[in-house]
Amino acid sequence: MRERAEEFGRDGQKLLTAVWAADAPARLRMLPHVEILRRVWIHQYYWDPEGQLRWREGTALPPASLRFDSPYDTDAHYCVKRDVQWSGYRVHFTESCDQDLPHLVTHVATTIAPVQDGQLTAKIHDDLATRRLAPAEHIVDTAYLSPGHIERA
Repeated sequence: MRERAEEFGRDGQKLLTAVWAADAPARLRMLPHVEILRRVWIHQYYWDPEGQLRWREGTALPPASLRFDSPYDTDAHYCVKRDVQWSGYRVHFTESCDQDLPHLVTHVATTIAPVQDGQLTAKIHDDLATRRLAPAEHIVDTAYLSPGHIERA
């Protein structure tokens, strides 16, 4: 598999070299698909000390928050939470849970997948307060908590 990936890498590098050649039309470098290809190559390949293009694997890859997993959706990122792995986004729902009343979704926040739950707590609270929907009690998963969040609440 590595050999095939490196063969694709060399082919793609030839295309990128041609696009950035001095005599190539400048408009080619401005095409969105060419920019996506360039970014994929930065994420997935590197030049070894002998000047050979090599495929990155595992820990040699840039952090998930800096690279995308699909050239079709450059905002989709790889993530792992407990035993679940996915590429895409993270969605955070807040709903009312008043007894004897219907439960209603009062807030939705969507982020790239590597953004940790606790990074959204303050924003969710602020958004709810701005809309005058701040709950008297906000029950959350422990991933949304930190000592700072508890003190702020």
